[in-house]
Amino acid sequence: MTRSLRPAVFAALGILATFWVQYLAVRPTNFGGWDEWLVIDLTWRGIVGLPYQNRPFSLAFTQPGALLLPGTLRGYWLANALYLSFTGALLYRLVRRLAPGRPRLAFLAGVICVSWAPLDETRLDTVLVAGYSGFTCATLFALVLFLESAHHRSRLGLGVASAIGFLMIRGLEATAGLVLGAVLLPWLSPGLDRRTRVRWSAVWGVTTLAGALFAAVPLLPGRPGSYQVAALGFDPDPWRVGSRLLRQLGFQLGPLALPSPSELLAPVAAAAGAAFVVAWVLVRRGEVEEPELSLAAALRMAGIGLGMAALAHGVMVLSPRILTPARMQILSAPGIALFLAAVVAGIADRLPRRGGAPAVALLAGSLVAMGAGRTAALQRAWDAKSYWAAQDRSLFGLTREAPQLEPHTFVLLLDEAGAWPAAFTFQHAVDYLYEGRARGSVWGAVPFLYPIQVEADGIRSIPYESIQGPWRVPASLYGWSELVIVRQVASGEVAVLDEWPEALPPLPPSARYAPRARIRSGDPRPAEHRLLVGPRGPTR
Repeated sequence: MTRSLRPAVFAALGILATFWVQYLAVRPTNFGGWDEWLVIDLTWRGIVGLPYQNRPFSLAFTQPGALLLPGTLRGYWLANALYLSFTGALLYRLVRRLAPGRPRLAFLAGVICVSWAPLDETRLDTVLVAGYSGFTCATLFALVLFLESAHHRSRLGLGVASAIGFLMIRGLEATAGLVLGAVLLPWLSPGLDRRTRVRWSAVWGVTTLAGALFAAVPLLPGRPGSYQVAALGFDPDPWRVGSRLLRQLGFQLGPLALPSPSELLAPVAAAAGAAFVVAWVLVRRGEVEEPELSLAAALRMAGIGLGMAALAHGVMVLSPRILTPARMQILSAPGIALFLAAVVAGIADRLPRRGGAPAVALLAGSLVAMGAGRTAALQRAWDAKSYWAAQDRSLFGLTREAPQLEPHTFVLLLDEAGAWPAAFTFQHAVDYLYEGRARGSVWGAVPFLYPIQVEADGIRSIPYESIQGPWRVPASLYGWSELVIVRQVASGEVAVLDEWPEALPPLPPSARYAPRARIRSGDPRPAEHRLLVGPRGPTR
């Protein structure tokens, strides 16, 4: 290893080590109850687009979760971890370009990036957010490649970076603010001539603006409408947008003012803080003497970081219904991390020379420990509210009662346990476990994506038109003899009902309900899908 490469390697290893110390406390069974089975089913089937959201490859970064460790939730857990940790390493490289000669500032930014998202509990839902963290990682990669191509005058690199930026916006429109704002990066990076800055900014700006226009097509007059606007609303009033932005920034910075002593005393907090201090010592030993960070330079980098965070929030704060930090501290984490790193470095460099390094270790180490303690606290909250146990018991009981089903069977669940808040969640779980031979719904649950209607000849499933072709789920009528009614009682026990229940509309006089004829009781349960563990099984 060359002497010039050694500091960067130490920094990357330090970022990864600090991340993994705290991430090992996160469980792959953190289920919010809604989207997880949709993600699992669609990625298993190789489907990456969400057409009802105008996102043609929204699940592209979730796909590795199904491939890394097939048949287990650990694959999504691992994919999410790789994305989050690599984002910190990419931020390190980005800061090295924006602030040449400040490797320790870059290291601090990378470490804080993988440690600090204090109130976003959704980032621990690894099945759901592996896609979001993947888009964040790929967006940072595009920004780094964009700057590197400018410094090396590489037109190929510029083309690839711009194409990735375009694809990020098309896959997840929330990236638009950060991607479009990156047009300023060549002007913020020292060492580039004006001609290069103009050319690179022009190519990047035109390409990524095209992606934003494609993403905005559903907003045009005469279009059928946007899922995002229908679900989240649209309020571009500058004052209210600014208020919501300040609220989100407060969610990320406010917890610094009131650290929890109990969280700081958690073992994972001490371990993460110690990992940072060891990495900090190694990084300092590997670097040449670094000049003092002037107040102007510290303010400049803090401003860039705060600007990145604001741009990352920019699209989402257009919604008047986003009032919590859920899903809001993943894309904005790099910007907040750079801001905090500049503040820490700026404070430390105002101290006497011998006190600067210990001050950084104390300030940044405390921040890392606080972030790890918050992660552990959020995980304890997930342990109490995750839908995994209830849904696992429900599906385990279903596959015990009905090991296999005849093709074109419809499973209707009477959910007295409250395990399934939305019908589409159960539909995708059934599709996954029975490999497309059956569909399912939950009576009385939110009918999103897969509404059903009772007709004279049976129950008709009418998926949204936008997903029928791409997801291969046409509207279908299931006759009364093709139904299997299942009840899950409050205790969690599941049973197939042999008699038509009073909770449902009465059967027509000529109808025949024969659930046992739809069940292949002699066949084993779907052994290739090993996600389910049952009421006494181990957490996987």
